[in-house]
Amino acid sequence: MTPTDALHDQSARPSLRTVITFLVRGDELSPPEGDVLRERKMNARHEDVPIADIPRYTWLLSRYPNFLASFIRPFREVAVKRCRLQPGSRVLDVGCGTGSSFPFLVQAVGADGEVVGVEISPDLAAIARKRIEQEEWNNVRVAVGPAQTIALPGKFDGLLLFAAHEVLTSPEALDHLLAHLKKGGRIVAFGAKLSNSRSGRLLNPPLRLLTQALLPASSAPVDAHPWRLLEDRIGKLHMEERMAGLLYLVWAVWDDAENPAGDVVRARFQWPACTGWESTQLSRGAEAPLSGHGRERATAIF
Repeated sequence: MTPTDALHDQSARPSLRTVITFLVRGDELSPPEGDVLRERKMNARHEDVPIADIPRYTWLLSRYPNFLASFIRPFREVAVKRCRLQPGSRVLDVGCGTGSSFPFLVQAVGADGEVVGVEISPDLAAIARKRIEQEEWNNVRVAVGPAQTIALPGKFDGLLLFAAHEVLTSPEALDHLLAHLKKGGRIVAFGAKLSNSRSGRLLNPPLRLLTQALLPASSAPVDAHPWRLLEDRIGKLHMEERMAGLLYLVWAVWDDAENPAGDVVRARFQWPACTGWESTQLSRGAEAPLSGHGRERATAIF
């Protein structure tokens, strides 16, 4: 099955053997054939990107674009809502992969808005462009290249970093992208982190191994505070956790460097419920019990 066929087939899933083989031998596996190889040739100008900067999960996603799609979908939905986009907004989806967030972003910005995806892998960008073609979106495009240097037209109202750890932990990428975010624009990031909870700590070792197998070799390792560089630049952040603290969602308003580094609003809750519970504001790095309806059903209101 080619990647293009897999995009049509929502049931296409890798076997357990395929996943295990990928995790063990991912760097040795041959690239997919067909459309993505042609796309790689079309994007030959980006071949100077170091192999170490290409996410290792590219091989898996290029063959199974819908892998874990149903599990991830609620998180994508919440992340886009946190962007608070309006009809006519322009939004950047950096590390857009196969374009799985595009449907939610297109719905948010409407026909008069614009969605620009940024993807370092020509293989995944080819699938994202195929998705755009199939959906007949005329206000969505994908730029191929590293987030640190990608050419971007004008300013944007929102910046989404969904499962883009290698971008979130790159100071060069953040500085370049924030320079293209309008004052008052929102930045939202979702991903995995190490847990500080008693139950979550048991899963930290396998999470380390998994992310080491998936992330680019040049990427910073996953830790308990992967948004620290963003916090240094933005200041006040809002954060939500799930799965015993192994997944996070952070968001903030870009105030063009006028936001002093300060507090983090932390909350734990059961997604996708996102409204109606009291938040607690804490000093950076602090922990405290949440008030309101309890620690396990609380959310930050922002």
